Amino acid sequence: RWEPSPGPTSYVLKTGRTLVLASEAEFDLYNSRHVGFIERASQSGIFAPLKWRDQIHGVLSVQSYRRYAFSPDDVQVFQALRTTAALALARQRSEADTALRAAQFAALAQSARALVSKLELNDVLQSVVQRARELADAEAFLMLYDPVEDELMVTAYAGTHDWYST
Repeated sequence: RWEPSPGPTSYVLKTGRTLVLASEAEFDLYNSRHVGFIERASQSGIFAPLKWRDQIHGVLSVQSYRRYAFSPDDVQVFQALRTTAALALARQRSEADTALRAAQFAALAQSARALVSKLELNDVLQSVVQRARELADAEAFLMLYDPVEDELMVTAYAGTHDWYST
């Protein structure tokens, strides 16, 4: 893992535009650090954003040890490859987001069912907090405010620590 700055990758991430470099001197303009075979500097490269619907998911890069190694046709083919990769990444992220939203909705639906099926308020509140804990994989609290006493009171808790029990 490394920071994408400075260099051609950082430029592509910031601008969202494909960058074609044809010589070591052009790499030097971007203060590029060597990736790959460290003892031998890249002479040519194509850096293309993995972009789908105005969201950049990363950068696809090819580099050569020859100057002027890539033709306009090579760049065009590479653009098609990066679009395919971006689409695959966007699909995966979309599916993950959909699964997360489905889990959130299921937790809400389950809490709503608990609300309708139980008459004890404390049981309903505890059920809601438990679902929140499961969904967020974190401790969850439900605090009620008493305006007369001007205080908050933990009414329901779900978590791994036993500092509080309902």
